[in-house]
Amino acid sequence: MLDILSSRMKTPDGTILESINRHDYVTHTDANGKEYMLDGGCDYVRCSANGDEYLLTIYTDYPHELIRLHAKWGTYGKQSDQPLSYVAIADMEPGHLQACLDTQKSTMRPALYKVMQDEVKYRKRCGDCGQFVRRDLWLDKEKHPKAVHALCTGCKAGYDDCRYY
Repeated sequence: MLDILSSRMKTPDGTILESINRHDYVTHTDANGKEYMLDGGCDYVRCSANGDEYLLTIYTDYPHELIRLHAKWGTYGKQSDQPLSYVAIADMEPGHLQACLDTQKSTMRPALYKVMQDEVKYRKRCGDCGQFVRRDLWLDKEKHPKAVHALCTGCKAGYDDCRYY
């Protein structure tokens, strides 16, 4: 059975409804006058059936490039002194991502834990300074065998040999 990683709906006027957790019942009265609702978060999808809404549910069998943009983690900030906010896995700081993997495994949904593990593999670290290097900045070694294969955004070093974190 596939797990839900993100539960969203787009209404005809372009409004995006998002249900974060099990009993997060959200509604919207659209420009067309119809009422739209979404409920269930990542546990189940319960939604209105007007026929003109579009479900944007993300499941575990979707490509990681899409999952990372929509699967979210709730955070209270670095010092735990901020209001709760939800951050896409793709936008998490490297240290925060690793801290979640190190400390939250027993409380985190297994599907979300796997998404975070996949995100760490998706990113590469600079061999010089340890900063993550965006994958879209990497060159294909077969197509560019003599070029520097990455440029670190942290230390600006060009290098060929990076390790997976």
